Amino acid sequence: MNLQTGWKIWAGFAACLIGLAAPAVADEPAGLKLLRPDSLSGWDYAAQPPAHWVISQGQLTGTADSTPLLSGFTVDEFELRFEWSTTPGGAWRLSLPDVPTGAGLSIAIKEGEGSGAIRDGERTLAPGKSVEALASPAVHTAQIRRFGQTLAVIVDGRLVSEVELDPNRRFGLALSVPEGEATLREFRLQEPRGNPLNNGRDFTGWFVNNSKGTWAVDNGDFIPTSHTGLHYLRTDKEYANFTLSLEYTISRGGNSGLAIRTAKDGWPSGDGMELQILDRPGEVKDSTMAIYGNLPPLDRADRSEAWNQVVVKADGSIISVWVNGELVQHANTARLSELKHRHLKGWIGLQDHGGKVRFRKVYVHEAPDGLGLDEWYQPRSESGAGLVLDRVMNSEQLSRVDGLGSGLTTAAVPKGGEHVLAELTGPGALVSCWSTFPSGQLSIYFDGESEPRIRCATEHLADHVPAVAHETAPALFCLPFAKSLKVVVNDSLEANYRLEHVTFPAGVPCESFSERRPGVPRGMLAAITYRHQGTSGGKLREAEIHSRVASQPRTIEPGTTVELAKLDGAGLVNWLRLTADEAVLKSDDLWLEVTVDGESLPSIAAPARFIYPGFARPAARDFSSLVLTRKDGVASLLSMPFGAGLTVAARNRGDKPIENVAVSMSVEQATDKNRADLAGRMRLCGIYQPAGSAGTELVRQAGSGRWVGFVYQQADETETGIAALEVDGTARDGWAMRELDAFFGRPGEGENFFTALAGRQGELSWRYLLLAPVTFEQSLVVKANDGDKVGGRLALFYLKK
Repeated sequence: MNLQTGWKIWAGFAACLIGLAAPAVADEPAGLKLLRPDSLSGWDYAAQPPAHWVISQGQLTGTADSTPLLSGFTVDEFELRFEWSTTPGGAWRLSLPDVPTGAGLSIAIKEGEGSGAIRDGERTLAPGKSVEALASPAVHTAQIRRFGQTLAVIVDGRLVSEVELDPNRRFGLALSVPEGEATLREFRLQEPRGNPLNNGRDFTGWFVNNSKGTWAVDNGDFIPTSHTGLHYLRTDKEYANFTLSLEYTISRGGNSGLAIRTAKDGWPSGDGMELQILDRPGEVKDSTMAIYGNLPPLDRADRSEAWNQVVVKADGSIISVWVNGELVQHANTARLSELKHRHLKGWIGLQDHGGKVRFRKVYVHEAPDGLGLDEWYQPRSESGAGLVLDRVMNSEQLSRVDGLGSGLTTAAVPKGGEHVLAELTGPGALVSCWSTFPSGQLSIYFDGESEPRIRCATEHLADHVPAVAHETAPALFCLPFAKSLKVVVNDSLEANYRLEHVTFPAGVPCESFSERRPGVPRGMLAAITYRHQGTSGGKLREAEIHSRVASQPRTIEPGTTVELAKLDGAGLVNWLRLTADEAVLKSDDLWLEVTVDGESLPSIAAPARFIYPGFARPAARDFSSLVLTRKDGVASLLSMPFGAGLTVAARNRGDKPIENVAVSMSVEQATDKNRADLAGRMRLCGIYQPAGSAGTELVRQAGSGRWVGFVYQQADETETGIAALEVDGTARDGWAMRELDAFFGRPGEGENFFTALAGRQGELSWRYLLLAPVTFEQSLVVKANDGDKVGGRLALFYLKK
């Protein structure tokens, strides 16, 4: 190909690039910015975390000591443009690793000989040319273009290398500084727009789940016309990996959204992903281009009542979004507690949420199926706060042997004065605070500092810490501290306090809380809140990626046991749902028995109402929980790993037949990658004891594991308390209590209540210790007070087998 012919082809290619045709705002530079102004979001996928880089106002500076940067983007045809400079002898190396794995190409960008040199692995494809040094502060420009078989490098407007490549190769994008010091800015990407999804005339290729009549084509734009209800204009075709581009404008205060990767019968915010469009001032968790309910945007770049250009790249588990050229969202959903359960292929949709919205210039550039670069998914050290919070979203994390421990500090505070409630040594996290009567002022000191980072009224603690599900009684949160934590109360009324914390082993990353950097993973608290809203409303992941196993309804005759479901091999049960007449939850007649790994005795054998407490009518309609939910039956979200099969059976211990009993499960079958991991997990076990059994012991368990749940039936209006909690034969401080109300989290006279991890309904009370389970290596014993009448109870554990 001669140079003149090449430039003609490039001119035609440029006309099709995203951002070059009719930019959203006049005079705005075309292309997508690949660097955030002051962070390396999207560039932290290399084996080593980014180090020795400086980024300020979008300008990136590195040295030979800087770690390589690997982006979360892949490309096929593209143009990269940037401005660059180096110190004498310095250089940039721009790498294009092959997808999914392989060294790929490397391009030298430097002054002097060899600028633009292209290597493919160890083979030199083009030697490059000499680039004249410029006097500071002048900067060079560079363009790297790949179209079809041709890759060209242009420095300061001059073609310095051009090679032919296999047109089927797809590349990632990486940066490094092999020598000296180098600076880069205005780093922009352009890609082909691809195929139009709106033809300007009709809805060919689109449908609405109720009626197309609620949308119209107006001057070539898609507009909703009913402005009532909530629905999507959806593509007939499903898309996996793609770059989607469009423009929208919406009325002031309007609400809309973009749906991606949603299963055929799913709903984007719960089963796929909804990228929020919200024309409201300020930055909130669901600002424009938030992944609705799960991940706030990095920033805002949308303009009110104006045309906005949006580009979405979906590549494996990576989602990136630009608004008006600015990178405002980036996430590896494989590492996000909720979104990792979503499909990687589905329909694209435009939302009608009542706002006056218009969509135009909708294009999609499809990419091959796959997960992108293998390196994106290499194991990483998770933060301690992330490990703790992930337990709430995915209880299977509790079955891992991770070295996290827990502790409890109690204090009886007289009226007035200053009192230290807790002094803790890190690394760790404070996760709950309960008091018989919230009053006075709390001050929380971190890492030996003389001034508190948090000072607030005790009753408003949840408003000043990273709160879990907005719970206040007790306050649930995750407050990480690297070295130490001290909690002080001033001017309190007489009260008892219970503060629970988690300890992190050496090597687990932990950053102390601060107002600007709370030390918890971005979006996790929002995801927990959204999950809590869903489970409290009866929702499960209805269109998740995992398989479903469901039994046929059976009649269980008195005195018989019927196997309802059986799983072979290894895997993980994410939730177990029981379908039966709700009357079975009002007595102990129906029992469920779960047997794992072919053992002779069930791991769980208990009355169904103890496994699903709190669902007896009428109070169940007000239910609130992160562990239990009700829809088409009742479900428990305590995960059950198994290595050699799992069976669920029902037993009738009453004197009448029980009809229409069935179970269903969400099952993640083991793969070659995680089979060994699942084999080493602890197994969920449930120990049920009827009222009056085991003397004054509430709980006894031998072996090694974690205590994660307790359901209790109060006996005959009497009080039951705790005399001691013994772990491995040693009594733990702070566990003695006259009555169990403090353990369940609400003082009072037995009134009903429901919270994310605890509750009481009638004679049953329950609590799930997901944030701070009690870990033991040899034994765990919970003793009731002498003379207490002990009721029926179910203790739940993850145990090493």
